[in-house]
Amino acid sequence: MAKKNEDNILKLSKPYAFEEHTYQELDFSGLDDITVEDMIQATDFLTNNNRVAVIQESDLQYCLYIASNATKIPYEFFMQLRPRDAMKVKNMVRRAFFGEE
Repeated sequence: MAKKNEDNILKLSKPYAFEEHTYQELDFSGLDDITVEDMIQATDFLTNNNRVAVIQESDLQYCLYIASNATKIPYEFFMQLRPRDAMKVKNMVRRAFFGEE
């Protein structure tokens, strides 16, 4: 399991309440543990939801699914995020995949 460090912490623009927890930040340390199998499961998730993405790793829903796996927070939590925070999550996942700064 990856260790927690500040580079893996995403601060949200506001607190979000979900299932008896309030989240003000998300720990993405688990992105270091994502495998190709997880990526294939995310692809299957998109397919099962009748969603087609030309570049899956750039698709918001795909990235939110990966974020759910990495943070161990249910996917439904990510669906309530404001657009600004959703894009921060997407960028965090993309940086992990592509090494973007």
